[in-house]
Amino acid sequence: THKEEEISGKTKLIDLDKIQFKKVNFEMSKNKCILKNFDYLFEKGKIYKITGENGSGKSSLLSLMTGLYNNLYSGEIRINGCELKELNTYDFREKFVSFIEQDLTIVNGTLSDNITFDRDYQQNEIEKKINLFQLNGLGPKWSQTLNEELARNAVNLSGGEKQKINIVRNLVKESRLLILDEADSALDKNACKVLKEELLKIKKDKIILIVSHAKDFDEIIDDTIKVGSQGIA
Repeated sequence: THKEEEISGKTKLIDLDKIQFKKVNFEMSKNKCILKNFDYLFEKGKIYKITGENGSGKSSLLSLMTGLYNNLYSGEIRINGCELKELNTYDFREKFVSFIEQDLTIVNGTLSDNITFDRDYQQNEIEKKINLFQLNGLGPKWSQTLNEELARNAVNLSGGEKQKINIVRNLVKESRLLILDEADSALDKNACKVLKEELLKIKKDKIILIVSHAKDFDEIIDDTIKVGSQGIA
């Protein structure tokens, strides 16, 4: 698999405020060009929307940016000036990347376990985010909510609740690069509004990338990048 072939360097980032693509070519196969001589600068403080048809390579572009396809591109991808292939990509993802996907992995344990994954977060920050997205409704009060056991495979949770847990899990991590891949797919209208407001509050310290077919986030987008079957030229 691509993951097994992953190239990871030794350099560790201290901070992240820009990601620059310089004449990048990226193909998943001979018939699927995703980037062609692509030049682009992603900057901290902006929200970007990645669009394109199903199968056009939107998620592949995000995987490329986070170091999963270092063996598949030519050109330069520089994270704060450091070539991506020279970065310790495991350290980069752990410390600087939050990735909100459609599919959420629920572990056996409490709501707290599923948000923190044993990371040391401020309890009041977790509480704020849980209240913000109304996950406090999973239990009669806060102390019971956080420590409530979630059933195996989250059969006792709706799709929207699982999506909110996923969002809270990634927001409390406070990563510099925040990626939302169809993160609004199971959210109700109010939760989408809350998420948009939260993204606007935190954008000054982050590079935010949003993949979405819907127009829910269009009013807060600073720039749009379209991925097509012939690649972004």
